[in-house]
Amino acid sequence: MMATSSCVGATHVAFAAPMRISGHAQNPYSTRAPAVKGFARSSTYPRRCIALQAVAAQKSKSTDVQQRAADAPTPEKIVEGDWYALVASAEFFFRGAQNEALPEQLRELKRYYDEKGRGQDFYIVSQPHWLDAKFPNEAKKVRRPAAALISTDKAWITFMKLRLDRVLQIHLGQMHADEACASDGPVPEFKIKDSEWTAPYTPYAPGWWHAFEHKA
Repeated sequence: MMATSSCVGATHVAFAAPMRISGHAQNPYSTRAPAVKGFARSSTYPRRCIALQAVAAQKSKSTDVQQRAADAPTPEKIVEGDWYALVASAEFFFRGAQNEALPEQLRELKRYYDEKGRGQDFYIVSQPHWLDAKFPNEAKKVRRPAAALISTDKAWITFMKLRLDRVLQIHLGQMHADEACASDGPVPEFKIKDSEWTAPYTPYAPGWWHAFEHKA
């Protein structure tokens, strides 16, 4: 087909003759790829390519994350250090509705330590042996059975003292983790009555604190 021209006002607009590929006219302004003999043209091909590339990239990313996790060293527990403690009655720690956020705070801290590859330096101690053995004057101020939240992180213990409020803060000093976590026995599995619980979610099951006790 020969090229033609058209006059619109004083401007001449030229239309190019359509190309022919494989005997068929091809629109010169089309963004679609020309049909090639032996291959079916599909408008969904680019979308399929993008989807497959995204899936491949996600698989590669997932593999890299798993490999890094496998190569990461296992966090070492704190063996010996300068320990600080918050002491109160076990009922206050484990049954008090005012401390409903405590188990969640400890879970989040443990998750953060695991992500950073940091060794655990905080524990819950039921009926700590050192309370009567080394701090008899402080021991008289605590209702029994007692419990303690201990850590080598002084700043965190200070924060938790402000958060928990009615607890006794004690500087244990330098000692082995086994000594800091020594217990004279378990405490009762405190249960919170439905009438005492005002939060919109279900309270944690009794014994949740066992997950944060020291494992020798």
